[in-house]
Amino acid sequence: MNLGPLHGVPITVKDLCDTAFAQTAAGTILRRDLMPIADATVVEQLELGGALILGKLAMTEGAYTSHYPDNPGPTNP
Repeated sequence: MNLGPLHGVPITVKDLCDTAFAQTAAGTILRRDLMPIADATVVEQLELGGALILGKLAMTEGAYTSHYPDNPGPTNP
């Protein structure tokens, strides 16, 4: 069995990355209900390397420095 270089490493990805297991809003209200049908390439590669994707991290709108006033700002590190 080939375990891969990231076997068992717990990882979370920013909400900018499409994931088939969770909605991808990218910090925006317009995309809050978007459910991707496939994982982003980076997510696929992490999983192929053996990483355990635990979830997604909130982010500012579109990865900019500020956030939309109606959307609460992210509190995760």
